[in-house]
Amino acid sequence: MANERKIFIGCLPSDTDSEEISKYFSKYCTIINLEVKIRKNGVCAGFGHLVCEASPGELSVLLSNTHTYRGRNLEVREYLSEEELNKISDNLRRRRIHVSNLPEDIQDEDLSEMFK
Repeated sequence: MANERKIFIGCLPSDTDSEEISKYFSKYCTIINLEVKIRKNGVCAGFGHLVCEASPGELSVLLSNTHTYRGRNLEVREYLSEEELNKISDNLRRRRIHVSNLPEDIQDEDLSEMFK
């Protein structure tokens, strides 16, 4: 069973060609829509969004493969809404702690032992 997914594509070169990108990703899924963000000066802003129809297996392959376009490794991941990004960010912030006034000779193992 295939379903519609929105995919973020990042690290696109400034001379990105939408047709080439579409052709490349059509190997992995059925493309419904592709939008490459273009600046006012006509140059690619470095990212875009792909809406595709993909089975869970196709989606897994799409997201796990390393994608190279014009010598660049692309960042390809499922699109997250602003709300989803904020939730992830909040969770990450809650996991961080600040430790100060440590001796200069402290080792990673010493810190690990302290916080076990």
